[in-house]
Amino acid sequence: MAIAGIPFLFIDSAGLRDGTSDSIEMMGIERARAAFNVADMILWLGEENAGPRHKDLLEIDAKADEGGHIRKGENAFRLSAHTGEGMTTLVEAIVARAKDMLPPPDQFAINARQRLLLVGAASSLHDAAEGSDWLITAEQLRQARLALDALTGRAHTEEMLDALFGRFCIGK
Repeated sequence: MAIAGIPFLFIDSAGLRDGTSDSIEMMGIERARAAFNVADMILWLGEENAGPRHKDLLEIDAKADEGGHIRKGENAFRLSAHTGEGMTTLVEAIVARAKDMLPPPDQFAINARQRLLLVGAASSLHDAAEGSDWLITAEQLRQARLALDALTGRAHTEEMLDALFGRFCIGK
C-alpha cells in the first residue's frame, strides 16, 4: 500500500501468548515473532506494554469508542474503526516515521539481495586490485562482473550459451 507516495507492506500477525499446546497456533506465533524481528515499525494493538521490544513500536488504543474500554496510556493512538476517530493522526505519524527511515533524496535505498551483490562485487574488486597473479585477478574481475550482472539483470555469456545449446540441436 502506498501512503503519501511511500510504499508500505502491512502484515497482520497472529496474537502473541506464551504456552500453547496447539502446534498450528505455535507456528503462527513464531511467524509473528519472526516478522517483528525484521519490521521497520510495529503497530501494537495488544495489551499495553506487552508488545515486542522495538524502537518504532506504536501503541494503538483500538475500539476506543466502545463502552467499558480500558484506556491505554497517553502515548497510545486512540482509534475507532466505527467513527474513524484518530486515523488521520495515526497515518500522519506513520508517514512521518517512515520519512525519517528513508534515505535523503540524493541517496537510494537497496534491499538485502542488492546489498549482498554489491558487497560481493566490492570484495572481488578489492581482491583483484590486491592480487599479483593475473589468473586469480581475472577470476576476481569475472566474479565482480557476475555480481553486477545479477544486480542489473543483465545475462552473461555462460547463461546465454547454456540457453542456446539447451534449446537448440546444433549439428553437422
